[in-house]
Amino acid sequence: MGKEHKMSQRIKNPLRELQSISRDVLQIGYKKLPSNLKRVCFISYYQRAQLNERSAYSVLRTAELAKRLGYDIYALYNTTTEEYIQYLKHFVTRTSEFLWIYANALPIGSQEETGIPTKDGIEPPVLLYDILNCKKSEKILLIVDGIERKNNWHFRDNALKGEKVLALASYPDPEQDELLLEQTDENQENIFAFQLTKYFLQDTSVTAQVLATKLDEVMRDVGQRVWIESNPSSFASETGLI
Repeated sequence: MGKEHKMSQRIKNPLRELQSISRDVLQIGYKKLPSNLKRVCFISYYQRAQLNERSAYSVLRTAELAKRLGYDIYALYNTTTEEYIQYLKHFVTRTSEFLWIYANALPIGSQEETGIPTKDGIEPPVLLYDILNCKKSEKILLIVDGIERKNNWHFRDNALKGEKVLALASYPDPEQDELLLEQTDENQENIFAFQLTKYFLQDTSVTAQVLATKLDEVMRDVGQRVWIESNPSSFASETGLI
């Protein structure tokens, strides 16, 4: 298992590897996307966001885990806001069992805005939540790597009403010195993505609340915390998150 954890960091072109295990929605085209979907991992990757080339390893690591768990993987690269809304809404309304949404965001601790980056700018959480309110799938897991301030992402403040929706994200620890903040390790691996997949692989039946607690303990050492929120709140403690 340790060998599998290190697999993506040895790949010279992580985006090419990601493309080999996922389907590019822009190449498929909106009208040709499948409609009867059961378990989907939808990944949005914006090259100029987050950690530039290094963030490609975090999306690849997520895709590798999703593939191992039997998800259909769809990726959206360097998108406009209009494209992001269109394709995300398709999967939100066409996936019946479980939709896993992963987005690489911006370098935490270095900007005021927080949200999903596209070619058109930084889109606020409320735009994302408006789409999630249209959900047809039984469960939705949202992972954002990472966010600046968790208060901007609270479900109630952004009118998220859909049930069995859960979000996880890393954010700067406000009680620690900014100099302690690190997002990548000595291998240029994204720490949050690495630890997240590590714990999932150790126990795929782990609840989100237990997972978040374990992640939070590790991320404190690098100046980060882990935000978790679910609707209803009891959903975070249900067995078998993914």
